[in-house]
Amino acid sequence: MAKVYRIALALNAQTFEEGRLYFMAAHRYARTRRDWHILSSEGEMSFEWDEALAMKPDGIIGMLHRHGPMPTIKGNEPRIVIVNSTIADHPFARVMVDDVKAGHVAAQHLIERGLASYAFVGWSVVNYSEGRRRGYEQAITEAGFADRSTSVDLMTMSDEPLYTPSTEWFDDLQKPGGIVCANDGLGVRMVEAALAAGLSVPDDLAIMGIDDIELQCVQSPVPMTSVYRDRLAQGYDAARRLDHWMRNGGPTPEPVLHPPGEVIERRSTQVFGEPDPLVRQALVIIHTPHDTPITVDEVVEQLGHVSRRRLELHFRQRLGRTPYQEILQARLAVAQRLLRSTSLSIDEIAYQTGFHSNAHISRPFKKLTGCTPTEYRQQHRVDRTE
Repeated sequence: MAKVYRIALALNAQTFEEGRLYFMAAHRYARTRRDWHILSSEGEMSFEWDEALAMKPDGIIGMLHRHGPMPTIKGNEPRIVIVNSTIADHPFARVMVDDVKAGHVAAQHLIERGLASYAFVGWSVVNYSEGRRRGYEQAITEAGFADRSTSVDLMTMSDEPLYTPSTEWFDDLQKPGGIVCANDGLGVRMVEAALAAGLSVPDDLAIMGIDDIELQCVQSPVPMTSVYRDRLAQGYDAARRLDHWMRNGGPTPEPVLHPPGEVIERRSTQVFGEPDPLVRQALVIIHTPHDTPITVDEVVEQLGHVSRRRLELHFRQRLGRTPYQEILQARLAVAQRLLRSTSLSIDEIAYQTGFHSNAHISRPFKKLTGCTPTEYRQQHRVDRTE
């Protein structure tokens, strides 16, 4: 009789939204394998660690939490794959997001806003927060803005990780400033704290999170920008790797890091540090996500109080380029993000960014970046290991 692999899901209810997506991914993978059986009990299909281990499964896909129990096993059974990165020191296999890259992507987004100051807010005792802080600091240093940047460690203010700090430190940020938060939940609390302190988001402080847990981001008092994380793809990959490990044995596999996705921009970061109010307002219009690429005439129409000639004059005086060139750069920036973070074909990316085909995008893309879209993808894309 063929072996049936019994799989348990130890996905803690503390992070329901995240755990739900891993749960869905495991079931999608199970549908591709007739010999996979995901365990359930009284209608429940995800468990606390002690419950999952008591079922004596062949494999577990799970999440670890700083204040939760550390599972203990004897030998190599069951095989365990962890899909989050809250804790650094554990003996289990890992399929996680690349937190350093996620922090780098977030910082780059704020740097593109041309802001006067920058900050990272997180917890030094939480592994993913420290990885994201390192990525943030790398990007800030590369941009030459280390003297404009600060890091706020919430653990110096309280032993409770959910603590929101005093807003006094907001006063030290030159406005407009930008804040990268270690996750979306903290980002929402920072938005609430800024508004309570009488500050405007995003005009005074542009605030963003990481993970793009959509329910949190869109229900924030100001809809919040975040770095997308494909938890379905990550969970599916975890299931696939667990399957391979159970069938083939061997030592604990090397950690697998999934690259973060693109920035999902919402209202909380739609601001620019440009002092000319006309140029600043036009930049917000140009860089706000649109269903189709915006034109210069549409920018002028939305401004409503300026001629095209006057707008072009202000752009040349302040930025040394025309509104059309700014729109072109914005479209190419979207193309760059899609090349880095998706598997879309170059023709599909060209169509989405208003260039219609690879042939139309290649010349302006090479002029901006020094390489073709294909070369750029080869240099910058971190592909998931197959």
